Amino acid sequence: AGGPVGVCWRASAQQRAGDDCDMAIARMLAAPAGEVEAPLAPPREMLHRGWTRAVDRAIGLIVEPTAAMLILVEVGILGANVFARYVLQDLLVWGDELATILFLWLTMLGAVGAYRRDEHLRLTTMIRRVPPHIARVLETISTVVVAVFSLELLAALLWPPVIPPGSGLSQLFAASYIGQEMIDLTPSLEIARSYVLLGIVVGLTLILAIAILRLIDDRPK
Repeated sequence: AGGPVGVCWRASAQQRAGDDCDMAIARMLAAPAGEVEAPLAPPREMLHRGWTRAVDRAIGLIVEPTAAMLILVEVGILGANVFARYVLQDLLVWGDELATILFLWLTMLGAVGAYRRDEHLRLTTMIRRVPPHIARVLETISTVVVAVFSLELLAALLWPPVIPPGSGLSQLFAASYIGQEMIDLTPSLEIARSYVLLGIVVGLTLILAIAILRLIDDRPK
């Protein structure tokens, strides 16, 4: 969203708690034209310590260019597939498969970027109507829920449901869900589906890392 309404959606928890969205929109409409879009450029600062901000920015520098590159690759693959099907009367049998794999990676990296920028859609009715200190508590609870949910999904992917006695790391990995998918290959490209699921693991790990950074840096020091 790119206007005053978008600015309102991206307002911080304190702004949502203390300001009415209509007032925020009115202020944006009254501002000079060159100043309206400026707040949309960078993500709002969620962190205050120097090292946590550095780690967060490093994640952004890795995730966002990679996601942008995946979009270009996706467009190229899908465009080539359409051209081959309707112009050359042929079919790139690997095109849809590769596009599906890359789309999963793109979805997870996009989720990381959106969570880092605090741009996921969510209900803010309660946060906008409570005092700022209560809004901060609700934000912390939300971050804990995200961290626990990410950790639970990671455990389901990486930890075996049954641990044989005397198992080493290689046996534990082989017994996990993602380890079992190593022998399941995709039909056209014959890629182990573990590499497909690796996109989920990477995305969840980065989301968990961002949530932990926010919990560590809950209050400015």
